[in-house]
Amino acid sequence: MANKQITAGGQTIQGPFTAPAPEPARRRIWLRVLIVTVVVLAVVATASVVVYVRVFDVYLMPSAAMAPTLDVGDRVMVRGISGDEVHRGDVVIVETEGAAGQGSQVTIKRVIAVGGEQIVAVDGEVRIDGELVDEPYLERGTETEGLRFQEVPEGHLFLMGDNRPNSHDSRNDGPVPNDAVIGLAVSTWPPPGDGF
Repeated sequence: MANKQITAGGQTIQGPFTAPAPEPARRRIWLRVLIVTVVVLAVVATASVVVYVRVFDVYLMPSAAMAPTLDVGDRVMVRGISGDEVHRGDVVIVETEGAAGQGSQVTIKRVIAVGGEQIVAVDGEVRIDGELVDEPYLERGTETEGLRFQEVPEGHLFLMGDNRPNSHDSRNDGPVPNDAVIGLAVSTWPPPGDGF
């Protein structure tokens, strides 16, 4: 395009100058941008769902043993993990042998102590190796009963439900072996849900 000069208000401005795009061409550009954006968002959303489905399992909370953290019917996203990787305070899914003739059972509980730690309840409060355990996930006023002094064997976990008065857990059946852990509860479903 050839250079042009325009004089405006006594000043000369040197070109080249291009005419603005006609209005329909601008609309087509914005329409293309919008379509590309929608397609990209759809691909990202689909990829996210695929990742959640492939990386996480979803379990249904069958009882009130973990209230108030989990309610009956809550769906829990679980990531596969070895029992050797869990820490005190984690919420885990474990598969243990049921009562005679009942096969195995899957439960959701919180890790309270790990192998080698000494655990006991004193005046309704949990102590590990003599130190009071901070348990902010318990409902105010909850007392832990039925927890006698014991040392958790190496390679085992001591599990309890957050709803202490209504949880059948390691206080009844003893610590569970680390290899009973199926996975780590990371959130409620659908995401983003509450963490633990």
